[in-house]
Order: sequence, then C-alpha cells, then structure tokens
Amino acid sequence: MSELYTSVRNKIENGQRISEEEALALFESPDLLAIGELAAEANRRKNDDKVYFNVNRHINYTNLCVNRCTFCAFSREKGGAGEYTLALEQVVEKAREAASAGATEIHIVGGLHPDLPFEFYLDMLRTIHLVDAGLHIKAFTAVEIDYFSRLSGLSVEEVLDQ
Repeated sequence: MSELYTSVRNKIENGQRISEEEALALFESPDLLAIGELAAEANRRKNDDKVYFNVNRHINYTNLCVNRCTFCAFSREKGGAGEYTLALEQVVEKAREAASAGATEIHIVGGLHPDLPFEFYLDMLRTIHLVDAGLHIKAFTAVEIDYFSRLSGLSVEEVLDQ
C-alpha cells in the first residue's frame, strides 16, 4: 500500500485529483491513520489553516420512544426508570443558556414520544428561534420526521414546510 500512499501524496502536492481506482483503494485500505494524514494534507493545501466550526449545544427533549431499536441505549419506555420529557420552558432555558455561552447551533434530538402532539415540536422550534434568531437550529432525525408525518397526518414535505 505504500506505493498507493506515495502516489496519492504526490498528487496532493501537485494539486492533482486522484483516480477512481486510487479512491477505491483508499476506501478499502485498513490504514486509517495514513488516510487521515493524506486527507489532512489535502485539506491544508486547499484551505490553508482556515477552519469552520460551530459552538453546539445538544438538547435531548425526551428519551421516551415508541420504537424498540435493538442498538439504542438511549430510549426508555413510559414509566420506566430514567425516563424523562422536558417541558417547553426547560428546552427554552437550555437554549438561552447555550446562546449566552456563545453557542451558534442548537441540535435537537429525542425519542418518538408516545403522547406529545405535533404542535409541541413546532412550538419548540418557534420558541428557540425567538431566544436568539442567530442560533442555527439543527433538529430531528429522519426517523423523527417520519414519525411527525404519521402523527400529524401530513406528508413528510408538509412536515418539513411547517
């Protein structure tokens, strides 16, 4: 594999694109550290030392979930030990704390709550936006959006338009 890495490094240094075959070989390579070094070098050459990042705050509004995903260690059943659902005021307070601490993004994820109405989620987003209009809101997984569609009777597109 060292021949591959040498070839790719030379292309990076000369500002050339790698071939599809080289990309596939890198993808299949077990040497993640070497691939990471190549990626970092390509990034430095393209972007210099400029970086972009968010100051992010995760808000998990509930861990109650009607799904029973076998891989999930987060969800709880209603009435189960450790289950919680934050009131809208608690979510807003967490967003306020984040904004005053310099957060640029709020990331909202929770379970598929068995009892919360669709309007709760809309109110949550609207109210967080009122806390600080400059906060970027990254909210909900695809599974949650699908659940909101079924919960509200709206299409996925209509849910996203809300």
